[in-house]
Amino acid sequence: SGLKDNPSGYLKIDSHPQSRTDIGLYFAKNKASSETLYLELGGMKDITQLTLSYQINTRLLLHIRPEYDVLYAQDTTYLGEGMGAYLEAQYKLRLGYPDYTFKMFCQQMNYKSSHNTGILKQIPPFTNVDILPENFSSFGSGFSFGHDNRDNLVRPWRPFLNLDFLYNTQSGLGFDFNCGIGGRLWRKDNLSLELKYNKNACKTKESQYSIEMNYKYFY
Repeated sequence: SGLKDNPSGYLKIDSHPQSRTDIGLYFAKNKASSETLYLELGGMKDITQLTLSYQINTRLLLHIRPEYDVLYAQDTTYLGEGMGAYLEAQYKLRLGYPDYTFKMFCQQMNYKSSHNTGILKQIPPFTNVDILPENFSSFGSGFSFGHDNRDNLVRPWRPFLNLDFLYNTQSGLGFDFNCGIGGRLWRKDNLSLELKYNKNACKTKESQYSIEMNYKYFY
């Protein structure tokens, strides 16, 4: 839970102009922020994101995602903004479930701080800290399977897993791990239970873990 409750929401638009090409637009308002521990506890952000994916063949996928974020404290104090891009190449070792997938990725993010603190100064021990992360680059590789059961309309309940190893220019070596189980609950929906744990993966030298339950309805 945060310091103050705020209504949040998002809009996602997907298009398939060609059989091998996907284009997605994602807009979010007051989305939970995890760039630093202070933002995790008392921050939020507005997100504008464009996703471009190209399926080279049945096993190889290229993915690029430019993003622009505006960050706030939970009392709506403007904290700054971030801009960057994420690039990923995926190779599926197996096409059906479990769809073992190997990936390589890189990311660049730049941040501009307003030097405001707002309600975040209530978090102890608050000293003269940087609420926003420093500019960073990261790259790494990972392995995953079963994420259709977390994200999409899939009938059977099955487990999913993702494990990434990465190097971040600000926080050094790190990893990002999540696992869980998901599937259809009624008809056109998806329910997933997920455990997340990472170290030095969120732009600063921090370890974070969470347990999440997500429900999606498709129409």
